[in-house]
Order: sequence, then C-alpha cells, then structure tokens
Amino acid sequence: MAITINGSGSISGISTGGLPNDCVTTADLEYAGTSGQVLTSTGSTTAPTWQDSTGITWLNTQSVSSGGAVTITGIDTNARMILVSFFRVSQSTNSTNQIYMRVGQGTVSSGNDYYWCVSRGVSYNSVNTAQSSYRLLVTAYTDSAHVFNGNIMLLRTKDSSTPSWSITHQLSENGGANEPQYGSGSYQSTLIDRIQFVPEGNFDNGEIRVGYII
Repeated sequence: MAITINGSGSISGISTGGLPNDCVTTADLEYAGTSGQVLTSTGSTTAPTWQDSTGITWLNTQSVSSGGAVTITGIDTNARMILVSFFRVSQSTNSTNQIYMRVGQGTVSSGNDYYWCVSRGVSYNSVNTAQSSYRLLVTAYTDSAHVFNGNIMLLRTKDSSTPSWSITHQLSENGGANEPQYGSGSYQSTLIDRIQFVPEGNFDNGEIRVGYII
C-alpha cells in the first residue's frame, strides 16, 4: 500500500483505522496521548485512540505507624478491581484487637451494605450474614505482637444503580499465634473511590497500599 505525504503534511493511502507496517519518517500519524496511555484499537472502521492502560494503578503507600482510622482516597470510580496489601500491620493493645474495613463513594458507607464471614486458623469461625455498618477483617488478638501481612481484593460483579462488589481477604498473623486470617463477603451500595481501615485500638506499625484496575 502506497503512502503519500503531501506538502501540507496530510497523509493519503492509509485506510480509516489503519497503521503503517513499515518505516514512516517526518510524519505525525497520531498524537502522543498522555504519559502512561496505550494505543488501543477501536475496530476496523475507526481510528485507534490513546487510552489509559488497564494495568494496576497504585496509590501512594499509607503508613499506619500511629493513630486511629485511616481513609485512603483517589480510587477511580471506573475501577473493576481494587487491591489492598498489608505489610507488617499491627495495633496497640486493646480488648479484642479487631480491624475493620469500610468503603464508599464521596464518603465511607455506614449503612447496612455489607455481608461478611471471617475465619482464624482452623479452629475459629466468625460468621455474620446480617448486614452491618462494617465488617471485621482481623479478630481476637490482644496485643501489638501480632503483625499482619497479606492482601484484600474487591471485584465489581454487577453494574446498576446499586453496584455490587465481591470481597475476599487473606492475611497471615506472625509474632503471636502464627495463624492465617481469611474471609469473604460483599458490599452492595455504590461505586468506590475510597477505603477505610478502623482499628479498635490504634495502629502502631505497618503500611497499607491500595491499587486498582479499570
């Protein structure tokens, strides 16, 4: 296929949506898009466009070395999957040492939008199928010697006026009983642009990182 570049800089000989398969010089065939975007086909009859990459976009790592509830914002509401990593997260001594999670759009949801089930090790099960303002992730550890590593995944499973999310988590506890924590549940209310973690005491160590995939 012959490609012609005329004096005004326009190009002829390329069909709509096509790209050259050989070297072309001094020709601006496509605007550069923005940093991080990828050139994406939109079909055989329309021109390709620059679009955001569908890889993981990581937000800034949040230190939880001290203090109470931590809210991480900046999640794109177009996200189909949200990933959270815990790295050496612990909290100060309190009666039960629970860590809770809430999500939402514009604000964290405190309505009856959550279902949750969590298990500790092989001998303890806490099952709650009733809706509640937020559901626990970590349960029944009583001092800061218990350090948690692992991940949480939120997967958007339904698009409607009330989006639905499937949630799973896998955490390991080290330094105390050395037991796994794992569970699953759902959130049924809004798109998500923020996620909050609430210790019953105060966080005293660790990092939480959040990423998303569109």
